[in-house]
Parts: sequence; C-alpha cells; structure tokens
Amino acid sequence: MKAIACSILVLLLSSCGAAYRSLEKEADFQALAELVERGTYQFQIQSATPTGGRTVQITSAYSLKVQANRFEAYLPSYDRAYQPAYAGNSPIRFGGKPENLEILRKEKKGRMSVSFTMKEAQDSYQITLEVGRSRYGTLRVSSQDRQSISYYGLLEEISSDR
Repeated sequence: MKAIACSILVLLLSSCGAAYRSLEKEADFQALAELVERGTYQFQIQSATPTGGRTVQITSAYSLKVQANRFEAYLPSYDRAYQPAYAGNSPIRFGGKPENLEILRKEKKGRMSVSFTMKEAQDSYQITLEVGRSRYGTLRVSSQDRQSISYYGLLEEISSDR
C-alpha cells in the first residue's frame, strides 16, 4: 500500500513540476515578445559565421540596436565582397527606419522573428533576427554586394540611461 501511495505522490509532484516549467517558459516567451514588439532592445554579437567560413568569436562591441523605430547596426564582416568598395572586410553599418518590417510570434517554438530590409547608399541588406525565450538567437544578413553572414548573440533590453 505504501508503494502505491508513494507512486501516486511521485506522479503528482512530477506533473506539478512540469506545469510549473511550462508556466515559466510561457512567462519567458511573453517577456521576450513584449520586449521585441516594444522595439527597444540591442542584439549583442558574440560570434560570426560567414557563408562557407569558420565561426569567429567576437570580443569587441558589435550590435544591432533598435530604438524608436530606428535600426542601427555595427557588425563585423569576414565575408567575400563582390564590389571593390568592400575590400578589406569593412564592417557592416546601417541606420534608419527599415522597410518591410515584419515581427512574428512563433509561440509553439518559443521564438520571435524580426525581418526587414535596410537600404543604404552603397548596398541593400535583408536582415532576419530569430531569438528564443532564453534571449539567445541568430541574426542573418544578406546583401547584394557581399556574401551572407550569420551572427550569434544575446538580446538585451536597452535601459533608459543608455
């Protein structure tokens, strides 16, 4: 009889733990979704992987910053340029209001997706940011004049004192 009671107790406790973890994951996702939809965040780059290349760990301050409907990027580049203007792996820089901005909630996967186009004088960039409830994610940048490159990093809230 004790064995049956212990088994029932273990089942109840494990189901309570699973329910708690599910609620915790949902709360993490809701906080992420609100942050992304509010549009005041910074994606800090930790590593970069050019198409067909090796992953490079990043030690300097590179990021994609979003504030007041403006997207500002300063990103390292280890790619192959298709135009002479990009010789020497110059950083990817852009700033301003994006075109074709799309923000998607992927609730079942616990992810947020932000995609947009940014046109600069010399180039046009197609950007996709995918971030999970842990706030780690991938930023993919495609260009007309450079190879595509992916960045791995962490999404952080921008505080009002920055």
